[in-house]
Amino acid sequence: MEDSQSGPVFDGSPSTGDDKQEFDPYTNAPANAGAFVSPMVPIPQNNDNATISLVLGIATWVCHISAPFLCFTACLAPITMIVGIVLGHLGLRDANNLGGLRRNEAIIGLVLNYLSLIGYGILIVGGGAALGGLAFF
Repeated sequence: MEDSQSGPVFDGSPSTGDDKQEFDPYTNAPANAGAFVSPMVPIPQNNDNATISLVLGIATWVCHISAPFLCFTACLAPITMIVGIVLGHLGLRDANNLGGLRRNEAIIGLVLNYLSLIGYGILIVGGGAALGGLAFF
């Protein structure tokens, strides 16, 4: 028994019905190949906002810890905290659009930065109460 092919042969090249194809040297393809279509290239998905928010949250707490030793870190901490909160929310939004990509990083960055904001709030309210208490004496 011999295998005979009665249907078309699928070898990846376009066919015109005849076995003879002319070659076009300018396009490096058969002359009757049709229009050139570039292959699809996957674009890597990334959530940089979430990563930067996490890094800024860690940097904020490093600034809080090193504030007694380095004076300029007390000035950097509010800036890194505010930028970290904004980028954390943007990273959370991007994570929802990208199927949960780096969602945990965005949440951890938000938690670190919001804890720092609560700490600043306690310092401001406590400092105001302490100064107000001193005024009555």
